[in-house]
Amino acid sequence: MKNDWPAIITDLQRDRGISSNELARISGVSRTSLRRFKSRRGDWTIRTLDRVLEALSCELELFDIGVRGK
Repeated sequence: MKNDWPAIITDLQRDRGISSNELARISGVSRTSLRRFKSRRGDWTIRTLDRVLEALSCELELFDIGVRGK
C-alpha cells in the first residue's frame, strides 16, 4: 500500500489554514523542501515527514508487518 503523502500534506495544510511559510517555520523544514516534496520532485525521510505531520497536528504511526515465512 502506498500513500500519496504530497496530496495528504497539501490537504492537511489547506484544511488547517497554514501557509507554506508558517509550515516551514513550525516544522523546521525549508520552504524549498516543502515545495519540491509537494510537487513530487523530492523525497523525504520518515523523520522529516513526521516533523511536518506533527506541525499539522497529526501523528505518523508505523508498524512492523513482519516477514512472511520462507
